Amino acid sequence: NKTWGGLVYGIITGTLIFLLQKWLYNFSIFRRLSLFDYSTQTVLLGLTLASGAIFGDLLKSFVKRRLGKKPGEHWIIFDQLDLVIGAFALSFWIFTPQIEVVIILILLTPILHYSSNLIGYYLGLKNVKW
Repeated sequence: NKTWGGLVYGIITGTLIFLLQKWLYNFSIFRRLSLFDYSTQTVLLGLTLASGAIFGDLLKSFVKRRLGKKPGEHWIIFDQLDLVIGAFALSFWIFTPQIEVVIILILLTPILHYSSNLIGYYLGLKNVKW
């Protein structure tokens, strides 16, 4: 259930969000909340993080199909962390995050992922809670 449009727009959107975060980093409140220093990073990091997240999701979906899981079927922890693992794997040659950043993202991503899915479900934007 993946599309070429989703691939392209996902990478573009992720890169644009990185650029927005980089711009917001100029303001002290966002600088204090950031997990790393955006001022030393280029758009290439945003592109590799976004691409890695998308390709991590594609790889997870490929493996799910080979295991006989249906599209949209819940696959706990892999559904939540595929994008983080993919993003780190593809961008590792440009950026090596501190271990604290990795731990925070591994702990927060499943919570944020599940919460956003619940919101989408209750708003009628998703058919399932996960």
